[in-house]
Amino acid sequence: MRVARKNLERAGLLSRVDIRHGDARATLEKMVGANEAPYDLVFIDADKPSYPVYLDYAMKLTRPGSLILADNVIRDGKVARDGQTDPLVLGIQEFNRKLAANPKLETILITLLREALDASRLHG
Repeated sequence: MRVARKNLERAGLLSRVDIRHGDARATLEKMVGANEAPYDLVFIDADKPSYPVYLDYAMKLTRPGSLILADNVIRDGKVARDGQTDPLVLGIQEFNRKLAANPKLETILITLLREALDASRLHG
């Protein structure tokens, strides 16, 4: 949370962002229960086994045209392999199945190689 706050402050956007800290499921349930206005962007980067649940909440808290971003949805290619037992991989597999099965969503998965990211930081 400190990193996010610092980056938002550095970008001059902290006053436009509401940072909520706590149990994500409880916070999201309160947001849905309060009929909060829809969000234009949702970023999911949390406990991987709960990604399918977070997607359900994101669908309730967005409108057509909103962007839902999720980090770590490829898991080094493990999500493409059957027979996985790792709860992190299983959660992401279910998340990806839900993405693919939902006709309201257009889904794009992008792989970012850590080496490319590290190189861009050196040159950018």
